[in-house]
Amino acid sequence: MITDAVRVEWNEAHDIVTISLLKIDRSSIDAYVDVNIDLLRDWNKADTIYKIQDLSHEDVNPTPYLRNRLKDIYAYIRDKQMSVRVAVVLGTGLPGQIFTIISRVAAITSPNLTQRFFTNMSQAHAWIKKEKQKQAAQ
Repeated sequence: MITDAVRVEWNEAHDIVTISLLKIDRSSIDAYVDVNIDLLRDWNKADTIYKIQDLSHEDVNPTPYLRNRLKDIYAYIRDKQMSVRVAVVLGTGLPGQIFTIISRVAAITSPNLTQRFFTNMSQAHAWIKKEKQKQAAQ
């Protein structure tokens, strides 16, 4: 746990990271974005990074501030031409559905970014592991 609002967890092999946002105030959002960008900054640019972005906590909803700050993460990935696979887990309620629509429309596209949206963590884990296996087979 980085703060009471941001949780970072690595799998046993330390090759898939889950970053969870647990609160929606501005300082929590800023910490979440900072953790993401710090992780990307420290990553070996030659390696693909596999991330699960957990935005499914019941208190998290698509505020204008969160949407704008998430664009900073996408811009960093695009500008640094990083290879990133992201499984985004969103809530199942109305805020999650709205978030899904906004995210799909607003995501900055990059040839090196593959992103999928899920409503439960087990589906996100299965997809990200499959992406990792595909990369390993190449």
